[in-house]
Amino acid sequence: MFVRQPLPSSPPSLPALIDACIGAWHSCTRIAIAEVSGGLDSAIVAAGLVRSGRDVAGWFHYHAIDREGDERVYARAVAAYLGFPVHETLQDHRIVDAALMADVPVTLRPNVASLSVFHDRDLAARGRALGADTLLTGQGGDALFFQPATPLIAADLWRDPQPWLSKAATIADLAGWTGRSIWSVLGTALRARIEPSAIALPDYRVDLVARDMPHDDHPLRWLYDTVDLAPAKQLQILNLAACRAAFGGSWCASAMTVRHPLMSQPLLEHVLPISALDLTQGRRDRAMIRQAYAERLPPILLERRGKGCLTPFFGRMLAASMPFLRDYLIGGVLDQHHLLDRETLAMVLDPEHVMRTNCYTEIFVVLLMERWARAWCDRITAIDAARA
Repeated sequence: MFVRQPLPSSPPSLPALIDACIGAWHSCTRIAIAEVSGGLDSAIVAAGLVRSGRDVAGWFHYHAIDREGDERVYARAVAAYLGFPVHETLQDHRIVDAALMADVPVTLRPNVASLSVFHDRDLAARGRALGADTLLTGQGGDALFFQPATPLIAADLWRDPQPWLSKAATIADLAGWTGRSIWSVLGTALRARIEPSAIALPDYRVDLVARDMPHDDHPLRWLYDTVDLAPAKQLQILNLAACRAAFGGSWCASAMTVRHPLMSQPLLEHVLPISALDLTQGRRDRAMIRQAYAERLPPILLERRGKGCLTPFFGRMLAASMPFLRDYLIGGVLDQHHLLDRETLAMVLDPEHVMRTNCYTEIFVVLLMERWARAWCDRITAIDAARA
C-alpha cells in the first residue's frame, strides 16, 4: 500500500524523521545500550542517539581477527566523530557444543533472530551487567535504504523523468557498480519494459530440507500482488520481509527489549514510495542516505565501499564444531521426523566442505531449529507425564 502512494510535494527531511523515530524509542528506555558495528546503519542510529541528548549506558563493538571481520577503524571513527567511548570485544576461537545449545533461549517460534550466537550471548550479559532495559541496533537499514548491488535498478529508468542522455550515464554507472556489462544492464531495463514480472526468489546455497517436503515458490506473502511494481522495489520488499527475523527470540531479547529504530513504521512509509534508483542514485548502495548524512558522520564511513565479512570466523567455528554438529543433527529430532535431507546434511557437515562453501546460514538455521524442536518435545513430554 505504502509503495503505491505518491511522494509528497515537500517531503520531510529524512535525517529529521530518523532522529524523531530514534528519539521516540530512546525516550521509552530507562537504561539503554547500543551497538556500533562499523557499518553505516548502526552509525546512523548512533548519530540519532547522540542528538537525542539522553545518555547511553554503553556502546559496544565486536570484531574478528581476520582483516575482513575487523571493522574497528570505522567504529572508532564514528565514536570519535560523535564523541563517545566504545567497548571493543574480540570474538574468535569459539566452538558450538552441547552446553551452548542447551543455553539457547527457546520461545514460541524458532530462534533465528541472531545467528552470531556468541556475540548475542556476550552482548546480553554486558547489557544485564549494566542494568540495561533496552538494546538499540541498526538492523533493517540495508533493506530500507537499499544496499544490494543489482542491475534490477535499471528497470526504474522507464519511470524516471530525467532525459535519456542522463539515463545513458546512469546505465554506465550501474554497470560499473554491479560488475555487469552495459549491454547486460540495458537488457535488464528492456525486459522489465516489455513484460513486467515477479522477481525470482534467491536460491538456497544448499537446500537441507527433505525433498518430499512441499516447497512454496512464494513463502513470503509480502510479495503477492507486487508484479506491477519495479523489480528492484519487489526485491526491497523481500529484504524488508526477511528483516522480520530480527524480532524473534535471542539472548539479548531475553535480557532486555531489543529495538530496531530503522524498522519504524513512519520510516517505512516514508521510504517505500522512493524508487531504488533514487535511493542509490544509480551508482552505489544507500547513496541517498549517505548524502543526507554528509554533515553527521565521518567521511571515512560515508565513502566506504563494501561491508565487513565474518565468513572466515564462522567457517573456523563450524569446522572446529563439526563432531558435535554431526552428532546433534544427524539422527536429531528434525532428521527423525524426515524434515531434512540426510544425504545433503551429511555432505554439508564435513570440515572440508564447510570451509569451501559458504552455507553457514543454512547450517545455523537448522541447528537453532533443532534446538527449538528438542526443547518443545521435552516440554510436551513433561506436560503429558504430569497429566498421567
